[in-house]
Parts: sequence; C-alpha cells; structure tokens
Amino acid sequence: MTIPADTKNVASNDFKVMVSIEGSFKFNKSSINTNMDYLPLDLLGVSYIELGHYDEITIETSGLDLMVDYYLRHDGYANDFVSLIQVELKQPIGGQTVCYIYDTFIESDPIQHYSCQVEKSYDCLTDRQSGEVVLGSLVLNSFEFEVEGNPESLKKGEFSSPAYPCY
Repeated sequence: MTIPADTKNVASNDFKVMVSIEGSFKFNKSSINTNMDYLPLDLLGVSYIELGHYDEITIETSGLDLMVDYYLRHDGYANDFVSLIQVELKQPIGGQTVCYIYDTFIESDPIQHYSCQVEKSYDCLTDRQSGEVVLGSLVLNSFEFEVEGNPESLKKGEFSSPAYPCY
C-alpha cells in the first residue's frame, strides 16, 4: 500500500527521512476558545535528529509542527515505534501552543517503513490549572514515513523499503 500519487513525499535535506501526511488538527471547542474548527496539515518540510536511544522526526506543516519521538532498534522490542508526538501550534489558540499525544500505537518492522491509509485520530493533551484537557485531535487520513532509507530512493521522492501497514 502506498500514498496516492497526488500526495507529495517530502525528504529531509540529508535524505535520512521521508514523510507523506494528509489530515488535520481538529480543535476541541469545549476546552479551548477559538473560531477555528481545524488546521490542515499542509506538509512543508521534514527534519531528523538522532538523540541517543531515540530519534526525533520534525514534520513542519503550515499551521503546526509535529515532533515525533521514534525508537529504532530499541532493546527489548521487535518493532520500531513512536512513543510520543508533541504538537506545536505556530500561532497560540486560546493561549495554548503545545499539546502531547502519548498513546500512538504507531510501529513498524525495522526493515519496512510505516504506512497507514486508514483514518486515525489521536487526542492531544495539554496541562491547565484544572488538570489535563484535550486541546484537540490529530486526525491522520494517511501517514507514511521512512527513517534511514536508501538515500538514492529518497532523493527521487520514493520510499525504499516495503510498507508496513497499520491496524
């Protein structure tokens, strides 16, 4: 399974990671005061940093950035997996700029890239004086990424390993 041809694949400048994403961030109007219903995920760029026992993939979109903590070849686990997604809004909404997604269930086999063409929704939590509240939901209609793929394939905008589908 691959992302439809009209969706663009964007590689990092060092060709260590490639991402394709379609979706939006839908605001929870019961917890935040905004006239906006959602922000589209218009993909602008991607970057990659190795941080010791996990890597961080930063996905830049027009309205927000997604910082994805990704564990590769992590001791004790058969699959690579996303442990946390930090959502940073580029413009404060209701005084809030950051929220966190803790339970993603995003994983892939180490020799495949993650590929999901099934709509998934992830609650994004932020702290308030009254406790944690859902700021909004990251809704992914399709999401595909590869870390440490073949640079020659990534330069062509193509994933270099077979897709590992989501469930």
